[in-house]
Amino acid sequence: MQRQHADIADSRSQITGALSWVGMEQIALPFNIAGQPVSGYAAAGVSLDDPSTRLMHSTLIFTG
Repeated sequence: MQRQHADIADSRSQITGALSWVGMEQIALPFNIAGQPVSGYAAAGVSLDDPSTRLMHSTLIFTG
């Protein structure tokens, strides 16, 4: 049985204020620099400076 979850955007928060940025930091990734494989870290985020836009959930932008 699959449950339906309420859309959080349909409810009002008890917390006041606004987020300016959301994302993830220190994402371990393999990189290729000048033909050499190296391990490194990256950050990915979305600016929320425009309150009229809605954020895409991070699971939808994950590329595997």
